[in-house]
Amino acid sequence: PQVSDRKLLEWTNTGFTKLCLAQVALVMLAGGESDHLRVSAPLPLIDIGLSSQKSILQMVAERVRRLEHLVFRRTKRAASIPVYVMVNRNNLSRFEKYLQENEFFGLREQDVQIFIQGQCPIVDKSGQLILDQKHRIAHQPNGNGGLFRALLDDGMLQDMKSRG
Repeated sequence: PQVSDRKLLEWTNTGFTKLCLAQVALVMLAGGESDHLRVSAPLPLIDIGLSSQKSILQMVAERVRRLEHLVFRRTKRAASIPVYVMVNRNNLSRFEKYLQENEFFGLREQDVQIFIQGQCPIVDKSGQLILDQKHRIAHQPNGNGGLFRALLDDGMLQDMKSRG
């Protein structure tokens, strides 16, 4: 269905108001690896074949910066949009290093929060636990379904509340 110009303007104004009041954040689920692409790196960090050779994470950061700029141009108020990135234990250090090497792509370091995806035990097709070592149960990242628990457990919800 078509959206009326009046309704679109209302939504746009509401969005800018929410951004000015620090009531908007971006949450990125970035725990996955790119095994099927034959590249040993987290998907958001790899060159995905664009002529710019930018990674998904870089493109997201640039769009956040552009939105912050648009908010300032429209309202004459600075806006900081926090970016929360969920990673798994195996790729945490790669994300931290990548962001630091690229100076957070122009985002304020305190506005980029990395948090760790939870883990769950691995079971076989019959429901039996799989062991990693003789007396140790194997675990793997719990997937996107663990987002809200990870936000809570790593203090990201508290960080969001403290920002507005």
